[in-house]
Amino acid sequence: MQKLRRKKPLKQKDFSGALTAGRHYLDSYNFNQESSLINIDWAVGNLLLKTPEADLQNVFIKRAQKKELVMSITKRTAELYIMILQKQSRLELLQKRLALLKNHFDVAQALWKAGNKTQLDILRTQAEISILQEQIEKQNMDIENAWQELALLTGYDTSEKPNLLPVDIEKICTEPVPSLDRNSFENHPAVQKYSFMIKAEDIKTKAVYADRLPHLSISGGYINDRDPAGDGNFWQVDAGINLPLFRWGETGYKRQKYQAAARSLFAMKMNTERELKIKSVQIIERLKKIKKILALQYTREITCKKAFNFSRTNYEAGLITNLEYLAAEQQFTETQIAVQETRLEYILNLIDFYITTGQTEKIMEF
Repeated sequence: MQKLRRKKPLKQKDFSGALTAGRHYLDSYNFNQESSLINIDWAVGNLLLKTPEADLQNVFIKRAQKKELVMSITKRTAELYIMILQKQSRLELLQKRLALLKNHFDVAQALWKAGNKTQLDILRTQAEISILQEQIEKQNMDIENAWQELALLTGYDTSEKPNLLPVDIEKICTEPVPSLDRNSFENHPAVQKYSFMIKAEDIKTKAVYADRLPHLSISGGYINDRDPAGDGNFWQVDAGINLPLFRWGETGYKRQKYQAAARSLFAMKMNTERELKIKSVQIIERLKKIKKILALQYTREITCKKAFNFSRTNYEAGLITNLEYLAAEQQFTETQIAVQETRLEYILNLIDFYITTGQTEKIMEF
């Protein structure tokens, strides 16, 4: 948290000035009198216990709250960024499959005209093409909705679609699962704001004691005395000590109130830190499990790719039916999409982990 810079202590003494004019009425005569005075008052308790620092803590609290809000926006922006990239990649897969199906449709139609295939093969292929076109339209709609939300978050014109820098999602998914630094939560704004609030209450408690300490005051000025019987105009300097003697039970009540507030805030701080730790541990375990699932999907993707290549060759050779070919082609595409879905889940959990631990700079490294 950035510290506020100041050259002098805050509000440790009060300056005041006064201009007065009066007319004195006596039995034998009357006269005017004007004065200009300056008064300086030192609150010794505030000076020694630094009670004006409570105002500074309020500034820090607002900064922590703002940083917490920025982190929330950063999380959603990063999620949308990655989601758009992943949905665009998924759209490319569906478009490639559509191109394959159209080529397959041409082959099936040629074989049907040659009498080697039935019209049922063509109808099944047409049905698959229609289903795929519907999926592509839905994917385009999801991408457009994500773009709209991202534009609103980042301030872009909703009609603009800037080029997104590519993210090596595959590389990120192969890196080791991040470890948990249990001390990192101290700098999390959700925890920091409570630390500042606790300190503010502690300073208020000190202010109760500060009010019981004496005030030093010095005043001085010039008096224009028009009294004909007086000695004329003169300068005046006064110094004194103001001693608060007794305030009944006010001091004790205030002290108990601020101390109780500090204890309550401390409990809230510890609870927030505990929840952040629990959530971080849960995310780490989830990332480890997703990595295992992703490894299995990579193996399945290789197998499905081989099966698809064999099915295409065998279908053109007349060794398998059109239904078997379409099933192999669909399974391969679905496996590719499943891999992308799992990568997306991994990245989103990784973003959530860095937000939870207050490491927003790690997200920017993506």
